[in-house]
Parts: sequence; structure tokens; C-alpha cells
Amino acid sequence: MKNSENMYKKVIDKYYNELPNEVKENMPAEETILSDKLNLALNKMNILKTDTPMCNIDILEIIKKGEMIKQTKRNSLEFTCFIALSLLVISSLILLTFYFGEKFFMYYMLSTLIFIPILVIPLAKQLKIGGN
Repeated sequence: MKNSENMYKKVIDKYYNELPNEVKENMPAEETILSDKLNLALNKMNILKTDTPMCNIDILEIIKKGEMIKQTKRNSLEFTCFIALSLLVISSLILLTFYFGEKFFMYYMLSTLIFIPILVIPLAKQLKIGGN
């Protein structure tokens, strides 16, 4: 096993011109055959390599476009949900006002104007502290 590994290493070194000139000329027949096979395989790979066209693909640009598409979809979904929820709240407020009368609307507005600011400010501060 060691002998074949050394043979492969010598052939590869010969291909990349890393052997001294004396060693290149005194190669056994097995190493010469292996060297010829290696050269033939490399020539075949070079033929394939030259036929492939150069493709300039900007991966970063593709990722940015994908992120932009994803963000656009997310924004449209959030907008649709916001509109639907707003319509639900407004329509339910209108229906409750018709059912309970005008006094309900006045109590609702009064409670909204008093309690919402009291609740929103601490919640916003808590979310800001929790976010950092």
C-alpha cells in the first residue's frame, strides 16, 4: 500500500513539475503508465472545462430580490389583516351602538379616551425595555 501511495505521489509531483530532472527520467514502467492515464484524464477534463460558458451570477442580488419579494408579501398580508380587523371593530362598534343606544357610544368614547392612554404608555415602555 505504501509503495502505490508513493507511486501516486511521484506521478502527481511529476505532473506539477515538482520533481528534480533526474527522478523524472528514471521512472519505472508502472509510474509511466499511471502518468499517461493521469494526463489522458486531465486532457478530457480540460475539454469539458473549455466548453462551459462563463456565467456571471450575482448571488447577492438574487438574495436581495428574494428578501424584497418576501417583505412585499408580508407587508400586503399585514395590511390586509389590519384593514379586516379595523372593519370588524368599527362595524361591531356601530352594531353595539344601535343595540344599546347612544349612551353606549358616549361611555365607549369616554373609556377609550381615559383608559387607553393609561394602558398604552406603560405597555410601550415595557415592550421597548423587553426588546433591547
